[in-house]
Amino acid sequence: MNYDNTTINEEGSAPNERTVQIYDPKTKHISQIPESELAPGWIKAKIQGTDRVFFVEAAQLNSKGEFKHERFTGERRRLMKYFSRVFASVYPRTRQEWEDEFRKDQNPDKEIAIWTVIADVFEYFTKGRSFPFKTKMDYFRIIVSWSINGLDAALQVINLKMLSMEQAQEVIDYIKSRCS
Repeated sequence: MNYDNTTINEEGSAPNERTVQIYDPKTKHISQIPESELAPGWIKAKIQGTDRVFFVEAAQLNSKGEFKHERFTGERRRLMKYFSRVFASVYPRTRQEWEDEFRKDQNPDKEIAIWTVIADVFEYFTKGRSFPFKTKMDYFRIIVSWSINGLDAALQVINLKMLSMEQAQEVIDYIKSRCS
């Protein structure tokens, strides 16, 4: 792996500005940029073979893989139906498609727990309300961005279509209250 140790502040950036490391899977190059320059679609990912977390362009990640776990039963299967129902309008997947993706995860119970919070928060903000698709997608993107990028960077890597930054911050504040 190549590390780019250039000083970020040479171009006049604020000396105390937080920076993040980004990783390009094609070139295996790591570089550092100001956190404020993170583009939509970049997510935190632990790179295999390292114990470090980098920001990676989500489109460059490959989710194909072999099943690591047996078919789900009981509560796990019930949650797959729940996800399929809750996210039908913004992330349509059948129960089986949800299960297949989780069965490929190293730790499906951890991922299922995260998606359960995502689903619960999404329902809190959208259930029983007739929002346009773009508004529902904003809620979904905010919550998923939190799950991937954390509370500090969640709003920096998404483009809101309908919600204001104040409304987006309300979602983050609600997640903080739930997770503290």
